[in-house]
Amino acid sequence: MKKFQKIISLALILVILGSNLVFAENQDGESGTIEPQQTTVTSINYYRNNTAGRKITDAIYVTPGKGREVKLQRYNKETGKWQTKSTKYASNEETSKVVLQYPSEWYAQKTSKWRIYIPATETASKFISKDITVNTKRVYQNPSSYFQIQDNISFAGQGGYSLKKGTMGLKVRKVQVKLGMGTKNYAIVGPTTISKIKAFQKKKGLPVTGVVNYTTWKAMGLSYSDWNNLGAYVSPMKVDYTSTKKECIEAMIDRAYDYLGTEYIVGASGKPGQGVDCSGLVMQAMYAAGINPLPVSVVRHSQPGYEYESRNLYNSSKLKKVAYKDRKRGDLIFYSDSNGTIIHVAIYLGNDKVIESWPNKVVVWPIKNSHRSRIAGVRRVFV
Repeated sequence: MKKFQKIISLALILVILGSNLVFAENQDGESGTIEPQQTTVTSINYYRNNTAGRKITDAIYVTPGKGREVKLQRYNKETGKWQTKSTKYASNEETSKVVLQYPSEWYAQKTSKWRIYIPATETASKFISKDITVNTKRVYQNPSSYFQIQDNISFAGQGGYSLKKGTMGLKVRKVQVKLGMGTKNYAIVGPTTISKIKAFQKKKGLPVTGVVNYTTWKAMGLSYSDWNNLGAYVSPMKVDYTSTKKECIEAMIDRAYDYLGTEYIVGASGKPGQGVDCSGLVMQAMYAAGINPLPVSVVRHSQPGYEYESRNLYNSSKLKKVAYKDRKRGDLIFYSDSNGTIIHVAIYLGNDKVIESWPNKVVVWPIKNSHRSRIAGVRRVFV
């Protein structure tokens, strides 16, 4: 019987421990309960701006400490859940200093949200902090009066434009090839191209407009993907928040080198190997370095009247004017015709060399040569 009573007593003790309550005796000798101690955390920095690449460490104070887990969690926007990124342990002291270090992923995005989570114990309540906001500052950014380095550049959904008189670029080239005009024609919708479009539309029983809308494009057997994307391509970003000024310049030049040998096509700004003209090459190089020179864009460049986006870049107040004698690697070199009108742009490599799309493909040539030698001015992308 005594053995049975001991078993019952042990079971009661286990039930009590599992309830997270601590039993004690009051002054009258009667049993009572003490609620788990309220957890407090002090010295949390809830809002901060930090330069990418640097370490973020925070010293917080946890009461009660008693060897408890202290978790640093980041909010995942995609899943909508908090993820533990670091776990530290408090000392056995009543109030314990805990040093937290944020993992480097905080500077992979402009703003991230974090929190401190401390699970409950038998004697202490859990703790969940308010959101901690961490804003990332770039290692390098242009002065505010010039083009700013962007986090993302996209013209998705803007490439599905119709081809009309004066339209240029890769979509026009696709149509001309389908109409049996080959690849030697100027990639612009002119009288000959319009005439052939009308003939095709008449043959297919389509409205004879001389304009290629998606219905005519599809009737030519051309893809929906090309319709939307050929005229709206943007080079992948080659810079991040940790990039220095020099790395931004090199990202721009590296991207231009990807285009070596790519065919010159007026109004074009496609992928390497598809076709670019001088402005198209410069825009793609700038995109790779995080610069979006709006209103100059790959989409507008293909539209009637915007063949010479080089002129608009030259006149932009968001590019720094630089004296020719002060030119540096990564600067844009602009050329004019005999009347002083801007007709061309190239990227300066140093040592009096440029990379450019001219006269029939992307090449590295001397800054002055027999094809063009009238330098109108120099503009700096990264100031």
